[in-house]
Amino acid sequence: MTARRHSSRTSNGSSGRTTGIGNATAIPGEYGPDPATSRGFRPAVASPRMPTPADETDTDPDATARAVLDAAVYLTLATADAEGRPWSTPVYFAAEGGRHLYWMSSPDRAHSRNIAARPEVAASVFDSTQPPGTGRGLYLAATAGLVPDDEVAHGMTVYPGPPERGARRMTVADVTPPSPYRLYRAVVTGAWVLCPDSGRNPCAAHGLRGDHRTPVTL
Repeated sequence: MTARRHSSRTSNGSSGRTTGIGNATAIPGEYGPDPATSRGFRPAVASPRMPTPADETDTDPDATARAVLDAAVYLTLATADAEGRPWSTPVYFAAEGGRHLYWMSSPDRAHSRNIAARPEVAASVFDSTQPPGTGRGLYLAATAGLVPDDEVAHGMTVYPGPPERGARRMTVADVTPPSPYRLYRAVVTGAWVLCPDSGRNPCAAHGLRGDHRTPVTL
């Protein structure tokens, strides 16, 4: 994240909406591969701009959170194994409402094995290309796991997102045997952004100096 680690909300607005548009290339098995070609997604469209301190949404933490999530294609997923050893992974994702985040991966990947042993995860959503002091990001806490078999069909109506994201159309067959990939879901339990009044002087809302988080409602 940038020098000012402003974050934004965990959800993408109203329920049933998917978010994220981008132009990054995915790594097979980690972000959302194309099993037919062994290639990751290559979205063909540019992502919407992340909010900056000059944006009107900067004074509204909830709006900032929504804007950050809506502009995102990837999140950084933080997991830990059974012994507590941490691991972080960039994940191509699609969000449904303010509660569910979906991605596709292989169960033998490090983060997938960690989730099987310890489902409590954290995540951050941000644009690392923003200049220092201008960035906004989102802090998330969640519980993650494999999508149950009877919910995969619904999950694939959310993931990988609408056609304008640039990803190829995928089906249940891409995340069920004999495919090596499965659909994962994180259920968001908490979301924060940096308080828009963070700075040298105490902020009006919390009376705190320096960078500090404030919760957001998704």
